[in-house]
Amino acid sequence: MQFSCIILVSVKYFLRPLELLRSYRGEYLRADLIAGLTIAVILLPQSMAYALIADLPPQMGLYTAIVGSIVGALWGSSHQLQTGPTNAASLLVLSILLPLAASDSPEYLLAAGLLTLLVGVFRMGMGLARLGMLVNFVSDSVITGFTAGAGLLIFFNQLRNLFGLVFPSSEGLWITIQQLAQNIGATHLVSLVLGLATALVVLVLKRLNKRLPGPMIAILGASLITGIFQLDAQGVRVIGAIPRSLPPLTVPPLLDLGLVSKLAVGALSVAAIGLVEAISIARGIASQTGQRLDSNQEFFGQGLANIASAFFSGYACSGSFTRSAVNYQAGAQTGISNVFSGIFVLVVVLVFGTWAAYIPLPALAGLVVVVALQLIDRKEIARIWKGARGDQIIMITTFLATLMLPLQYAVLTGIL
Repeated sequence: MQFSCIILVSVKYFLRPLELLRSYRGEYLRADLIAGLTIAVILLPQSMAYALIADLPPQMGLYTAIVGSIVGALWGSSHQLQTGPTNAASLLVLSILLPLAASDSPEYLLAAGLLTLLVGVFRMGMGLARLGMLVNFVSDSVITGFTAGAGLLIFFNQLRNLFGLVFPSSEGLWITIQQLAQNIGATHLVSLVLGLATALVVLVLKRLNKRLPGPMIAILGASLITGIFQLDAQGVRVIGAIPRSLPPLTVPPLLDLGLVSKLAVGALSVAAIGLVEAISIARGIASQTGQRLDSNQEFFGQGLANIASAFFSGYACSGSFTRSAVNYQAGAQTGISNVFSGIFVLVVVLVFGTWAAYIPLPALAGLVVVVALQLIDRKEIARIWKGARGDQIIMITTFLATLMLPLQYAVLTGIL
């Protein structure tokens, strides 16, 4: 009897898109289209910038944005949660993969795909096992401490691209700082000016009008300047043309059991922190809309989004707080808005992929630096600091563990 119930629940989770489409109304279409286009404008530069955090090719970020948005929306529970590349997941991917392979090697890309698949399997398994209530046991102190530490790590990791320096990524904060100090004399001034100008434009436009797509405007402006003045010939590194094609099918090395064992703990930490983020975001928005969420369905959807991403040249994805909030503010009525956002990104890749050749890495680094500093939530830190002593200890412990330990262990330490 119990086995039959599990089968019925599993079938229900798989058939979620039919339920979503059956309940869809024509009056939702205009609002979902507008929200989807709004999200795509933000998602395009963010997905490439976040892939940069993970030391992955920018097109992997775009493929993750396409696949994650569509699958996460169709098989998730929340009407507004936007699934795709995130800064925290990207940093975790970097820290897990660097000890295993050089970031510019084929082995690194294969390990990224396998890690994504394992993350998806863990998340889907938790959904099928109906473990959605577990996120209730993860405190805000863990998330606040982790995101603050992650913000600092991302900030220092991106300074090399901002300053136009060339040295390999490191999994340790202190090694990164040491390498920066040793190479600072080789700063490429044109790259630095371009990156700082990009960051300044993003900040100014946000202050002038939060509705303006600051990241997109800043990246387009930097790309135009790079193309017109041929800054790539003067030493400014660019991402190069993106293949104008559908996300290519890839098969992770499923039978490499040695690699699976090395990635298992890291995959569990990525799965855990991503689920906590996704459910927290979805619940926060649901409290405003009155929607009744199914945490287990959301676990399943997040898992399936990662599995699909693994087989279509993407990497680990999760729910994004910023894009979900914008999706809600833009008037999204259902998850179809995120399906539209994925389709819009795909259209841009197919039509304008070759234009990406002039997107400068320092500009993307400037955008990432702004995002990284925004991860340090000073208001939430102050609130926790004024609260119970236990919450203070958890936040500080997670923050320090994030800076000093391999990230996968830092996340699990904070949760425990």
